[in-house]
Amino acid sequence: MAFVQNASEYAEVHGQEAALREFNNPSGQFVKGELYIFSYDLEGTTLALPPFQPDLIGKSAGTQPMPTAPPLSGK
Repeated sequence: MAFVQNASEYAEVHGQEAALREFNNPSGQFVKGELYIFSYDLEGTTLALPPFQPDLIGKSAGTQPMPTAPPLSGK
């Protein structure tokens, strides 16, 4: 939760443009191994998705296939 809170605070202090630039930086402070910040606008356009699929930036998430994950077991 602190990771997301730090990203939110960064965006508040530095503004959207600087925050998205930092969120999309594969070696930036908001990419920690497999943990990273991603962002979409209200229309579903991808704004930040580092470092794994930078070609999706600016594209609608609604037209992209969603990755699948195993269900959570609840145990």
